[in-house]
Amino acid sequence: MQDNGNEEQQPPRITTKQRVLEARGQEIPVDYFLYSCFEQDRLNKVKAGTGSPEIHWPLLIADEAGKLPEDLSTMPLAGQLNRMLTWYRDTYPVLAASRALDHEQLVQVVPAVVALNRDLDELYHRRTGEILPEFDKSVGNNKFWDDIEQAFRTFFASYAGFFTRYVQWSHAVEPHEEFVPGSRPPVGRFAPPLPPRDRSTGGRGDRGGRGGNSGGGRSDRGGRSDRGGRSERPERGGDRPARAERGGDRPERAERPARGGDRGDNRRRSGGHENDEQTARLTEAALAEVDQAIAQLKTDSSLDEVTLKPTNSFYRRIQHQQIVESGYHSFSVGEGPDRAVKVARKED
Repeated sequence: MQDNGNEEQQPPRITTKQRVLEARGQEIPVDYFLYSCFEQDRLNKVKAGTGSPEIHWPLLIADEAGKLPEDLSTMPLAGQLNRMLTWYRDTYPVLAASRALDHEQLVQVVPAVVALNRDLDELYHRRTGEILPEFDKSVGNNKFWDDIEQAFRTFFASYAGFFTRYVQWSHAVEPHEEFVPGSRPPVGRFAPPLPPRDRSTGGRGDRGGRGGNSGGGRSDRGGRSDRGGRSERPERGGDRPARAERGGDRPERAERPARGGDRGDNRRRSGGHENDEQTARLTEAALAEVDQAIAQLKTDSSLDEVTLKPTNSFYRRIQHQQIVESGYHSFSVGEGPDRAVKVARKED
């Protein structure tokens, strides 16, 4: 077959290196920046306490030791914010660069921005004694958020949109999942474990498992021991009864015990008592946390909600029920092993 030159040519393969080179100088999307900051924050939490160097505004450390300069201690909160951002800009000039925020810049910018976001929380708490409120609830009500946005435009003009978006996103209102009694059963991967199996009977309770008796392993189920054993089996080819006559005088099978009866008893005898005691102790501790949280809300009118310690779905449900019965709101926050219950006042 002749080649008429009309066959389509395969496009050249673009390697990863070529893609990286082509991406240089092109600004990354905002959602990619937010995700990178999120991953850096998770990495910082994993490395906490390992002795790894951590980015931190030195004057916050000095404040913790009681050695804060006098001019800074008497300065208004907005002035302290500008002082902190000046240090970040001078220490990490990449934050104030004028070029596009591409992948090459990203690896240098993200660690500093995540540390800056943490220092904003610490600065606000040190100066006011309160936690920096969630952004969505503070629009028009908290001047510090306006000061942050204005300061970012002043100190980091090129990347102000990225930095402001991340700080506001990390302080967004946390979605609340309010508990409704009877809406969820106490199940989940953190539910109380089943009692251990009874290994003294081969792990099968009283079902006559293999090795559980000396009569052939299945005496309770009408096994081979009821037929007389192999030694009394007639020889092949002898006076063997015809197929139609078999089964008449055949011994009946022994009645098989119902599933879950004696088997459950064996489990309870082997380890259920210890598990019940452990569950009772953990339940008592979970309810004690609820009582303590409610007492805090009653004695401290400035508190709107109290977060309990993370626990599994079984004990969270118990806590939910106790909170609702006590006349308070209850909802869960967090994911996986960090999921916990919050106690809040009911709105009038």
